[in-house]
Amino acid sequence: MVKIRVFPDRESLYTIIPKGAIGAELGVQRGRNARALLEIAKPKELHLIDIWARNRMFKAVQEVLGKYRQVIMHRAATLEVVVDFDDEYFDWIYVDADHAYKSVNRDLRLYHPKVKKNGLVLGHDFFNHGRDHMGVIKAVLECVADGLYEFMYLTSERWPSYGLRRL
Repeated sequence: MVKIRVFPDRESLYTIIPKGAIGAELGVQRGRNARALLEIAKPKELHLIDIWARNRMFKAVQEVLGKYRQVIMHRAATLEVVVDFDDEYFDWIYVDADHAYKSVNRDLRLYHPKVKKNGLVLGHDFFNHGRDHMGVIKAVLECVADGLYEFMYLTSERWPSYGLRRL
């Protein structure tokens, strides 16, 4: 029987991320979550991956987060930049890019070999409310059923986050 640990919010979930590790956030948008990851997880490297369709948003994030020496920004789609990383490069990743089933499924499978065995794969919006978020649950559960990950953590907030262990 799988025992899932429940956290009140994603900031509490971040306390399980090992300090000084190498991580990535897929889908950064305005950078608010990236700042929380920097403050709580204190990564050695934090790769921020986003297309930043609006130049103004990219510049704003760059201005605030670019000053951190451990931040490496990648202005590209998640599927384009994945080839830049060696297998088992990341200790953890946070998946919060496109929430369509096809995109979440693709990101979880493409980044699977890039995360160290027993590493963490965290993600956001584990719910089925609204047309823009219909793919997260299905993609996560399929990848778990396919033996890529073990479901370990969940948050009990309005827009829940999930946590997986890479098998």
